[in-house]
Amino acid sequence: MVSERQADGRCREAAQVFHLSRMLMFMTGITGFGIVFLYAEEIAGLFHVPGASLSMRAMAPALFLVPLVASYRGYFQGMGTMLPTAISQIIEQVFNAVISIVGASVLFGIGTKAGEKSGEELLGPAYGAAGSTLGTVVGSLSGLLFLLFVICRLIVVQQYIVGSISNGDRGFQLMCHIVGEIRFKFLYRLLPQDRIKQIDESNQDNHKKQER
Repeated sequence: MVSERQADGRCREAAQVFHLSRMLMFMTGITGFGIVFLYAEEIAGLFHVPGASLSMRAMAPALFLVPLVASYRGYFQGMGTMLPTAISQIIEQVFNAVISIVGASVLFGIGTKAGEKSGEELLGPAYGAAGSTLGTVVGSLSGLLFLLFVICRLIVVQQYIVGSISNGDRGFQLMCHIVGEIRFKFLYRLLPQDRIKQIDESNQDNHKKQER
């Protein structure tokens, strides 16, 4: 729906679709988080694995974060770029792998010591499993923070370009020169296609004037 409206030039409607989907994902995520976190012991009891409640509570924040990440990735895909999605997935998986290994190792040791004192042999593995699921939470959070950073930068660049185009000031020519010469391709590719065409046309005009 975002790509359809973006292709038709209905950028405001595309933004509205994104805001609605983000709100829907927020409500879905907060509901899932609340159910799993508050009723982890009951859910684990249904499957006859009481020790799983620790892992479920540790993983519960991911149920809130992942839908939000999906809404932002879907928005960028609708805008015609997969670059933010790809980079955010790399960041997410790096944090996921590192935190999962470190968390499982540290919490397994803590759980083992606590189990020796309390006489519960399975407390160490339960803590270790909970530590490994923290990687999913931290990875999702890191991916979300990266996407938020990108979209904030994108908004700033778009507002600057739209304002410069409407005012016809020299600041836009400077922006065109920066984009053309330095080729900051990351933000460049995130701009809507009509803005990219305006930058390219202005860049070409500036080069022709310089050649003359």
